[in-house]
Amino acid sequence: MKKKNIKDSQMRIIFVLVFIIIVGAAIYFFIPKNSNTVKYNDVTFNKKQVGSLLFYTAQIPLYDSSRKLIKTFSIDFNNNPNTLSDIPVQIPEDQIKFLLDRKTYISFNITACKDNAVAGGNLGIFLHGFGIDYKAALDNSSINTTDIPYVNCNTNPLNTVIYITNSNETKISKPQVNCYKLEFKDCEIVRATERFELAMLEQYFSKF
Repeated sequence: MKKKNIKDSQMRIIFVLVFIIIVGAAIYFFIPKNSNTVKYNDVTFNKKQVGSLLFYTAQIPLYDSSRKLIKTFSIDFNNNPNTLSDIPVQIPEDQIKFLLDRKTYISFNITACKDNAVAGGNLGIFLHGFGIDYKAALDNSSINTTDIPYVNCNTNPLNTVIYITNSNETKISKPQVNCYKLEFKDCEIVRATERFELAMLEQYFSKF
């Protein structure tokens, strides 16, 4: 009887140990692990918490034509880059080009979205990092202002124009030469501008 009790105790201990191992393995393999970085293609983004806001920050190296490093510049995304892949980019491969000897216009269709300033400001910082001279514009000629020009894809064919407008779909396209159209639905303006930035990065890094 004593031997049987000892054997039963040993079996219970073995059963508990096996159970702990199985549960531990399940936790390790199936519960997402926290990480301070996310990777998009060859770009590593570091998570940065600022108050209640979470940003995804990356350092972008800028090279000259001989592949000599000129500088690095920082970019901040409001969205995890990997969550932007569902936004279609209808631009032929290697067709994002800027007329660097002329000003680039970021032209807005005025829509009441709270993130308009964030999207425009971040896109401007991104373009500046690549050395692109830009100016904000509006596509509504009825707005009387001397500080902000009236620009759309047809008014300035000899300038690069990034035209940002609300739509029933969020997507990126190139309707004509030197013009990029960033459409967004439901005020997804930041997702649209950040997807365009990713498309630029994809093309840029594909050359190295």
